[in-house]
Amino acid sequence: MAATLIRYDDHTLLPWKNGQDVTREIAVARDGSGFLWRLSIASVDRTGPFSDFSGYDRVIMLLEGDGMILDFGGHGRAVMSQPFVPQHFDGGWTTHATLLGGPLTDFNVITAQGSTVAEVHVLKAAAEGTNLSQTTSATFFHVLAGSWDMTGYSLDGTLNEGDCLQVDEEAWQGRAIARSPDALLYSIALTVKSPSG
Repeated sequence: MAATLIRYDDHTLLPWKNGQDVTREIAVARDGSGFLWRLSIASVDRTGPFSDFSGYDRVIMLLEGDGMILDFGGHGRAVMSQPFVPQHFDGGWTTHATLLGGPLTDFNVITAQGSTVAEVHVLKAAAEGTNLSQTTSATFFHVLAGSWDMTGYSLDGTLNEGDCLQVDEEAWQGRAIARSPDALLYSIALTVKSPSG
């Protein structure tokens, strides 16, 4: 499988581990009782604690809403008031979210510490199009805003806001052409390390 389109309506709805809110799971690589990585969109409707993800690294990014302040206990805090700005933190930190306004949604990348590394970038529209490549274990291109025409091996289609392209085959190359100048694409490259390191 070189590339797979994941439409917004294909997401799996799951409750948070602590039962506070709901997550839309986009994709996951399971490993025994846990997982190597997971991509999801969470709805945060109230001020309160985040779920404990000890043993995992997290990257969270505001999609919609006024934002929130994340308090990491003895590890500082982060003000997330601007959309599409990734924030990295340890999933094992005791994290409390204080909403700056009403409900919000955010994008989550969670990776197992020591076995999976995530590299994330927000890609803006370019008049000449954007070249895409895949050289890691898996790469995802999630549409944050607008629509994108995607081309590449075994793939030709349009992704709209909320849709995602999953690429699993190494040495894959494709191209994305934005349909509007304000279109944004989120690139998530996941590298799963071999047992030997």
